[in-house]
Amino acid sequence: MTRQEAGRGRDGVAALCRELGWHAEARFRQLNDEIRHYPTPIARCDDQLTKLIEQRDRARSELERIAAVADGIQRSASATPALRKLLAEAVSDDDQTAALLARLRAAIGVRED
Repeated sequence: MTRQEAGRGRDGVAALCRELGWHAEARFRQLNDEIRHYPTPIARCDDQLTKLIEQRDRARSELERIAAVADGIQRSASATPALRKLLAEAVSDDDQTAALLARLRAAIGVRED
């Protein structure tokens, strides 16, 4: 692979990471909005609110991890181990996230187990 081909591959992976990041950010905002507009819960009786808060916290964590990996890819090709780790630990709770993760796996040659 030439240096130019490697750069294009890295650019494609970086673009997919950015897209995943944008999606994770939108998901985080959506969950925040749902929590903000959630009806006042009855103390200790509302499992749905707890679930929303857990999803939001997980979305925030994923967003931070994705941003760190995307920044690393822009700076250096050696960010691939961090991306592989992200993909191994990523949890998709919607179809769009799952599709973006699958595209990233395919772009760097990681098989889904």
